[in-house]
Amino acid sequence: MSLQGRGEIAMAGKGSAPGERRGGRAKGVKNLHVLEREIVQQEITKTAHALRREESIRRIERDAKMAAQVLREYAAHGKKLAKERLDEFMELFVGRAAHYQPRPDKNGKDQNPTGNEAKFEKWALHAVDVAHKLAPYQSPTFRAIVVSPPPPSQNGGKKRFTLTIVDNHNGRVMPAEATTDDLDG
Repeated sequence: MSLQGRGEIAMAGKGSAPGERRGGRAKGVKNLHVLEREIVQQEITKTAHALRREESIRRIERDAKMAAQVLREYAAHGKKLAKERLDEFMELFVGRAAHYQPRPDKNGKDQNPTGNEAKFEKWALHAVDVAHKLAPYQSPTFRAIVVSPPPPSQNGGKKRFTLTIVDNHNGRVMPAEATTDDLDG
């Protein structure tokens, strides 16, 4: 009995043999659902990174505002910062050291009536100690930067170039290939 008379279409043949492929998505190609899910995941990751960057920027701005507020409060109350105090003590110790600094003349006699080698050394050491502690706040520190060499090439150091040479006289195009060995010799 044929189904063609009832308005239905009959299938020709028996269908595909076991293991035979007649079309559809190629093996290893992702379907649209998987692709869509990966795109959504990428967008979520991008958004998360952007939010983290924004949060970091907001945190830095907040910390900067707080530091500025502390500086304003110190200035309003007449308080000095620790680095300003260190600077004052350094100047004080340098002045004391200068007061006790021996100044011998050509004959070796001390020209400074308050000159005292032991007291000079004591105040000079205090001045150097405070200057050492104050230096990071007054001068930038420079650090070495390590630059790593490029990774070794995978083809033994040879580079391959494809050149296109155009003859200006007759307009011919002559493709050519060269390697770095060809260029060295």
